[in-house]
Amino acid sequence: MKLVIQTQYKENYSANNDGWTGPSANDHWKFKGGSTYVVANIQSSVLYTGSVSANALYEIVDSVKELICSSDGYTEEYILDWEMMNDGATVCEHWETPVQLYFRDNQWTAMKVSDNRGENGFRRKEILEVTETWVLGKDNERTDYKSEYLMEDGDIVSYQELTKWFEDHKEVA
Repeated sequence: MKLVIQTQYKENYSANNDGWTGPSANDHWKFKGGSTYVVANIQSSVLYTGSVSANALYEIVDSVKELICSSDGYTEEYILDWEMMNDGATVCEHWETPVQLYFRDNQWTAMKVSDNRGENGFRRKEILEVTETWVLGKDNERTDYKSEYLMEDGDIVSYQELTKWFEDHKEVA
């Protein structure tokens, strides 16, 4: 079983760059999508012992809520819904990429693997997948961020190594 958390992200189009002065009648919030977070293998989560109970699930949701939700007057992300699903269940549309959450070393770590193959790929065709990892901080802060790129020749390179990889693999005219 896995826990699936859906969020909503929105932006305040009436907030300006001079500083936000608080809610007003002129606020204009635009919904911009959201994210899907998955806590896999919920039965072995270190935050929970025994059988899957509603209390255990609420504890997990509460522990990640302050990490994946934020609000500052310019933007807001909040939990829309969460549910338990079977391991093989589809959690989002095929064009979306869920974020996997893991609790290790007393912190929540996130991993997102974006497939760049086919019609939904928007990066250069030589990049097959991008794997991003980070530690979740309060108010959706990301620390210890890393990204790795699986290239068409099987190489795995960091973001810093991408330019060199493309230079080394230029087609000779």
